[in-house]
Amino acid sequence: MSRQSEQMWRRLVQAGLVLGPAPEAGKLESPWYVKVLLAFCGWLAALFLIGFIGVGFQFIMKSSTASFITGGAMIGGAFALLRMPKNEFFEHLSLAVSLAGQALVVLAIFDITKGNKETSWMLVALLQAPLAIVMPSFVHRVFSSFLAAFSFSITLETYTETGRSRECSTSADLQVYTANHIQSLFP
Repeated sequence: MSRQSEQMWRRLVQAGLVLGPAPEAGKLESPWYVKVLLAFCGWLAALFLIGFIGVGFQFIMKSSTASFITGGAMIGGAFALLRMPKNEFFEHLSLAVSLAGQALVVLAIFDITKGNKETSWMLVALLQAPLAIVMPSFVHRVFSSFLAAFSFSITLETYTETGRSRECSTSADLQVYTANHIQSLFP
């Protein structure tokens, strides 16, 4: 209870208008239709932001380095927005901005690895796994968990398609193979 509320309650008790201690302030909960409207507005704002970046800063889409840096900044900004006090609008806005940032990072990953499926999908899984742990939003964690599992399953599928499954019989072998392949991309 705020200082003004306490003073007001004391004055009401002294005037004999109320009895007993001040009631606890309950948490105000928005009705479902307000939450839906705020979610829609958050996604719409994020789409306009993404459109602005796509049209106004085309060089970001063309450069893998700029895509990677901008995407990382968008994910970091979404994390900061999610750490703020609960607000439906900002929660959905940050989810949409984070997904757009992840799309930019994934675009950069596929460009840097020159379309190598195994390495690209493994790096996408390695991007999503930490997001599934550290992001404060439950919806974001579920989405990142799904994308990490999906990316890792595609990685395993591409390893079996290319015949490398015999080379990588354990996950440690798979990690060593991926690390060696990533090092070969950056001479």
